[in-house]
Amino acid sequence: MTAPTPTPPARTAVAGAELTRAAPVSTSPARPTFADVYADQYRRTVGLAALLVDDLETAEEITQDAFVALHRNWIHVADPIPYLRRSVVNGGRDVQRRRAVRRRTEERDLLGEDAALDVNHLDDVVRRLPDRQRAAIVLRYCEGLGDADIAEALGVRQPTVRTLVRRGLAQLRTQVER
Repeated sequence: MTAPTPTPPARTAVAGAELTRAAPVSTSPARPTFADVYADQYRRTVGLAALLVDDLETAEEITQDAFVALHRNWIHVADPIPYLRRSVVNGGRDVQRRRAVRRRTEERDLLGEDAALDVNHLDDVVRRLPDRQRAAIVLRYCEGLGDADIAEALGVRQPTVRTLVRRGLAQLRTQVER
């Protein structure tokens, strides 16, 4: 007895070309619900934001804004975790930018333009890094992300991530050695 030969997939002629119609094969796991993503990622996302802005209340606000944006765009977002991470990093940048403007104004008013503040702690030094360097260092050493994930979160290329981390570490070394 011979084994039956498998039937080939149906063929359809379209504009002179043959197309093979095969049953769609899904290789990706089932997409989680928004509630699952929220429950799974909320604390981690608040932690990331807190490391970026050094204020738990502001970190929670940034996280809530990121989840609101994710919910608003849920049907368009293919992978919610990188989307959240990038939203939090961008929210942290916005907060740091506003703080830097306020701090420069206050420093000029209190100390004069040429005065520099003493750096006593590593936290103070990290806070003084430019936004992208700080974000790259926090994502690398606190979140444990690789170059590709950091590049996606910051919206830069991978070589730029390596440069940001290298320059940030160099600046940290010089500031700590003082």
